Amino acid sequence: MKTHFLFLFLLCCVGGNRLFAQQTTQPSSSGTVTSVILTSAQCGSCKAKIESALHSVNGIAACSVNPDDHKLTVTYNPNLITLLEIKQKVAASGYDADEIKADAKAYKHLDACCKKKD
Repeated sequence: MKTHFLFLFLLCCVGGNRLFAQQTTQPSSSGTVTSVILTSAQCGSCKAKIESALHSVNGIAACSVNPDDHKLTVTYNPNLITLLEIKQKVAASGYDADEIKADAKAYKHLDACCKKKD
């Protein structure tokens, strides 16, 4: 019984870290990397707002939000913008981005459907 418990505990620790770890690829030949950021996006409106906020940012090559799993996939040039700066831009638009919490003023102005279900 102890062996089973220990196995399950280790599986949760190792497997859980993989589920919540930020995914980042190695730089491609073009110098870009792709990262996945967990957001508080809830709907299509959230998707549009986050993608619009990042669309013209220097250094971001592509971005896509999937509101079903709350993930933002962003391809960027780390020589022009950092992942932290991207997360801060998402937060400034009113949404959480991994460990960065949404800007309170921007969050307050989101549509009701875009606010987190508490």
